[in-house]
Amino acid sequence: MFLFTVCFCTVDVCVLGLVKRFFELALKVGNMEKFFGGPVFYVILRLAVISLVLGVVLSAFDLDAFALVQKLRELIRYVYDLGFDAFIWIGDYFLLGAVIVFPIWLILRLIAAMKPESGETTKVDKK
Repeated sequence: MFLFTVCFCTVDVCVLGLVKRFFELALKVGNMEKFFGGPVFYVILRLAVISLVLGVVLSAFDLDAFALVQKLRELIRYVYDLGFDAFIWIGDYFLLGAVIVFPIWLILRLIAAMKPESGETTKVDKK
């Protein structure tokens, strides 16, 4: 249990550090719009409208946020009750995949943030 907790805490600290560094770079370079996929205000507004519509649809199916959280807790408890080995097995596979997925995602996002817009010119192009 201790090893499993230490591994997840280490992954959390590393991921949070990378995310913080990524946002610092995005703000520094001025690529927040590129990261968000458009003007920040409109993306946040669009996400809020989609969340509202999805909330209405889920409410029509008589689902609420507390019930979803409760079901998620029950699922975690069920997996834990299957045996601690199953829980460690899932954690091992998660960490194994995360070691590959998160760095690739971060590298791709950093490359996308540093790429000049199609209309912009680089210092090499100016003569």
